[in-house]
Amino acid sequence: MPALSIIIPVYNGEETIQACIDSVLGQTFTDFEIIVCDGKSADNTIELLAKYQDRILLSSESDCGIYDAMNRGLDLAQGEWVYFLGADDELASKDVLREVFSSVDKRAHLILGRARHEHLSSSKVPIEYRSTLDKKILWRNTVHHQSAFYRRSLFADFRYSVEYKVLADYHLNIKLFLDDVRTVEVDTLIAICDARGISKQFETSLYREELKLKASLLTGSQMLVQRVWVWLKYLWKNT
Repeated sequence: MPALSIIIPVYNGEETIQACIDSVLGQTFTDFEIIVCDGKSADNTIELLAKYQDRILLSSESDCGIYDAMNRGLDLAQGEWVYFLGADDELASKDVLREVFSSVDKRAHLILGRARHEHLSSSKVPIEYRSTLDKKILWRNTVHHQSAFYRRSLFADFRYSVEYKVLADYHLNIKLFLDDVRTVEVDTLIAICDARGISKQFETSLYREELKLKASLLTGSQMLVQRVWVWLKYLWKNT
């Protein structure tokens, strides 16, 4: 059993998928498996992935979006830990995984580091993101998905809800906070991430989705405040 399963969801990723996978294969820590979950790409993604056929496990089938692909990866994962890497993202250096797993707290179920954004299209998106899991998670997602390592046991009875198109990982992170999951923070830059994704576009659908997922986890009195807070965030992000 590998120490880590790295799950890479991709759809039409011909421009970035090679750099993404190469950033993993170049790691000085090698106790991992790579699972690429392709959503039946219509470009040259599959052809490019063929060169890695001996180094990756490839699942290519139609799906309902990124979280459906990630769930497929979880079904295939064998590692003690799970990490999700976007097809347009890269691990920050060749020593990232060695630094994270050189002294893992055996009691921890979540390891959080840092992520850096590039190609920023808004000044409201931070250049660097230091993930934490505390009460601030109730107000905004303080866990950057590409800076988080989850113990696979957390997914024994959980899969990402495909009813959320952008924020299913936020739904999980709030749940983990409410469940008081033991978390360790490391001062390691984990990934360099493209900041042009839909979660950085601040459309109304994003905030409606946030309210919906919070309503499934929080109390009625908490939601009275959240409804005001979320729409204030929307107004601020779009000014």
